[in-house]
Amino acid sequence: AKRRAQAAAVRPQSPRRVASGAGMGAASKMGGRGAGPEAPAGKVEGAACICCAGRGGDEFGDCPLCEGCTVAGGDAPQPEPCWTACPCITCTAPASATKQSSAELENPQSGFWRHRWRLPGAGASWTLSGHSRALERTGFCIEEARIFLDAGVGWRNPTSTPLAILVTHGHIDHVNALPLLLRCNGDPAVFVPREHLNGVREMCRMTWAVKRKDGSEAAGRRADLEPAPVADARPESLGCPLQELGVRDPAPQDVRGRLWVPVEPGCSALLPGKQGLVVRTVECFHTVADVGYIVCETRKTLRGKTPEAQAELDALYARLGADKRAAGQAIGAMRKSGAAVDVEEAVPRLAFLCDTTAQVFGPCADCRAGRPEACAFGDRARAPHGRRCAAAEAAEAQAAAILACPTVVVECSFLAAGGMTEEQSEAEATLRGHLSWSQLRPVVVANPRTTFVLVHFSERYSDRQIREHFLAQPGADAESTPNNVVLWLDSGVLDFTSPAAE
Repeated sequence: AKRRAQAAAVRPQSPRRVASGAGMGAASKMGGRGAGPEAPAGKVEGAACICCAGRGGDEFGDCPLCEGCTVAGGDAPQPEPCWTACPCITCTAPASATKQSSAELENPQSGFWRHRWRLPGAGASWTLSGHSRALERTGFCIEEARIFLDAGVGWRNPTSTPLAILVTHGHIDHVNALPLLLRCNGDPAVFVPREHLNGVREMCRMTWAVKRKDGSEAAGRRADLEPAPVADARPESLGCPLQELGVRDPAPQDVRGRLWVPVEPGCSALLPGKQGLVVRTVECFHTVADVGYIVCETRKTLRGKTPEAQAELDALYARLGADKRAAGQAIGAMRKSGAAVDVEEAVPRLAFLCDTTAQVFGPCADCRAGRPEACAFGDRARAPHGRRCAAAEAAEAQAAAILACPTVVVECSFLAAGGMTEEQSEAEATLRGHLSWSQLRPVVVANPRTTFVLVHFSERYSDRQIREHFLAQPGADAESTPNNVVLWLDSGVLDFTSPAAE
């Protein structure tokens, strides 16, 4: 009932949109949920518009978040704003919201980075920010790690030191801001699917060449690189060092060429720096070569040297709750004797999957049942650019690696809204190499401990239609929205993991 009431309060979103973003600053030190001056949900919902503070507009025109608001104190009644309470770090802290609104007045491009959301799970504090709409632009940033996920949106300011830029594929809405991101103070490693490496690199090179003379040997001419075969990670290592994977642009002596890293599914790369970050790649299924990324932290974990020692160690950990002193002493004795040693492991934190079909999470029902000839994704009539599902063993291993992440950021291009039925949304997703909510929902329901952040909605849906579709679904039944879903929208993050969304 609360969801239906909240949906009824939503007003149509204004067609006015904030412009594109540019440039990257230092990693943010702002707190997330539970850290900082977050306002209670009730206060946020009843507050004046976060953009115009109830004034209905400014010297530049009508408020982009309010639909026909009048100036406070005017004779005409004020309709409710089209935005709803956003639980992100920026919108729940009045000082941060005010600072962000001021920044958008001076630089409208920073509007793409308004919403900032703290990733759940153990480990270092990571904040996700960014924007995504299908066929428009997609770009996110893990701020503290200085890692960009796709390159369709430039950073909010020109002084940047990115560590890595992870490009999923070469479509323009995922790479159009890459030349801006690479005009930075850092030395980022640019991960690109091997098939797209030279095309994406040449796009950037020609963009820079129209600004000033290209000092390379092949100035004004196409100059493809010949990257070495993708290296496999050594069994004893967490990932290959970047110098073994990447290739640098040739450049004049006083200029450092950009580092390009060609990747394929199954790669593992160790990023430089003290954070000890590892990037792994998985296979995505789109109309062109496409990879997804798993970003991991490295941690030291106590492991038994033999299977027997590991079993004993597991039993001791299980006893810690009942007999902490004795179990702790026994664990210490195993460490001292050498039966248990500290091992550095890569712990997955976030998966980024965009663009892809449902095949990224495993074989379809027909392929599982041994009927590959009936696979919808391999039917040229229904999916002209598609292909049949991967072998079951490899596909299941990849799905397990993805779902081991506490957070999965995944595209959800289509849904049964805006006049489209569920069957039509699935057919459109299959045809275009994307995901629909009805295809994704079974995966979300089956993995309640993983938070799924849904991005890349088609522009055929307004924010209002997307919100209403998920909010209007009734309570605890088979069709309700699971409580491990986060919607990433321009008008605000809708977090179903929070009690305020219930």
